[in-house]
Amino acid sequence: MLCKKCGKPIKIEARFCPNCGSPNELGNTHHENIVTYDRQFKNTQREVVSSTRKMWGIVIRVVILAALVVGMFVLAHLSDLNYADPDIDAIREKESLKNSEEYSEIMDQYIRDGEYQELASFVSYHNINFLPEGYEKFDAIDRCAQAYRDCVSDLEQIVLNREAEDFFDGTETDITTFSISIRNFYDTYSVQIEREEDPFYLDRMKDMEENVRAMLKVYLGLGDEEVEEFITLSKDKMAVRVEEAITGSQAEE
Repeated sequence: MLCKKCGKPIKIEARFCPNCGSPNELGNTHHENIVTYDRQFKNTQREVVSSTRKMWGIVIRVVILAALVVGMFVLAHLSDLNYADPDIDAIREKESLKNSEEYSEIMDQYIRDGEYQELASFVSYHNINFLPEGYEKFDAIDRCAQAYRDCVSDLEQIVLNREAEDFFDGTETDITTFSISIRNFYDTYSVQIEREEDPFYLDRMKDMEENVRAMLKVYLGLGDEEVEEFITLSKDKMAVRVEEAITGSQAEE
């Protein structure tokens, strides 16, 4: 959910917004209910113990046990009703439908700024990619952005891990994951670029593809012709080429 004051993401159970410090009504209500139920249970327990002290023998044990069992059952029932994990996805989808105009402006701003990974994260967080209503115009570019984010993240994972002592222990898995994601990006790109009708979004999708090409050149050391060949390969052949580039440059270092 979003903070009603600053609009930043906030956990549903948080009492205050971590960004602006404003109170979160839902989170505070949740906290107050917990305190109330705990107090009620303790009061009930004290009353039961106090009254049963006047009784004797087996009656005392039976009453105390029965009262505690009932109290625990009631508390557990109330807790289940009040504290059962809410359907966060449903809440976010409802907010996305309600705030489609505002969210669309945010998404367009991400696109204008070339922040495609942030766009993909925003869409995923708010479950917008599952909503046909109000966000139709973003369908093609969002599909590319999702594939672009995976591709960039997986390549960054390989690059960042190169300095680790156990780099080669996990290299094969990282390379396989990256090869799948980059193959998926180009498969997605080739389909969605044919669907997109908006010139601006089309230009932004081409910008994503140019960014991927640039990363291949910088991090894998591929030339222009090698990149052209690379993006036509299957994911398995891509994995072989990536491993050659990564392990070869690692050996030279």
